[in-house]
Amino acid sequence: MEGAYKRGVHGLPPLPISLSISGNNGGANQEIASSENLSTTLAADLQDKKQKRILASRQYSQKYRLKQLHYILQLETEVKALQAEVVITSPRIKYFRRQNSLLRAENVFMKEKLNAISNECTFKEVQYEELKGEREIFKQLFKQQEEAAGLVKAKPADQNCTLEFNLFQEPHPSMPPQMFNQNMNPFAPGQI
Repeated sequence: MEGAYKRGVHGLPPLPISLSISGNNGGANQEIASSENLSTTLAADLQDKKQKRILASRQYSQKYRLKQLHYILQLETEVKALQAEVVITSPRIKYFRRQNSLLRAENVFMKEKLNAISNECTFKEVQYEELKGEREIFKQLFKQQEEAAGLVKAKPADQNCTLEFNLFQEPHPSMPPQMFNQNMNPFAPGQI
């Protein structure tokens, strides 16, 4: 018996075909025909499977490409939306930065102004206290001068006598006019 092999389809192992040299040629022909039918049906099945795989692969590739295109389109629309938002918000940011810098400058100016006013107020308070002390000195001086001139009259003991110093009263004739007008209004302009 001689063994002959017929090549398989698409890399499949070859199918053994047995050839008999006996006197029964009809059986050998039937075996050969049936094995050829078998190999053709296998080849047809394999061809169908291959076609199905190719078709499935093409469909999958097409779906994948469509999915990629859809994703790219979605990303492009998101990019356009974000670019539009940047176009809208960029001038706003610039405007608010300018406003912020203006407000900061105004804040610095106001702090300096407040500091100057605070220093001026402190100076005025010190000046007021000095003028108040001078006023007391002048009151005592005025009282001494009146007593010396005999202008102070004795009042009854049951009444409380207080001498008030009026800034707007006429100066006493014995008081020099320069002394009376000097520093009368502590908050007058030019007194700083």
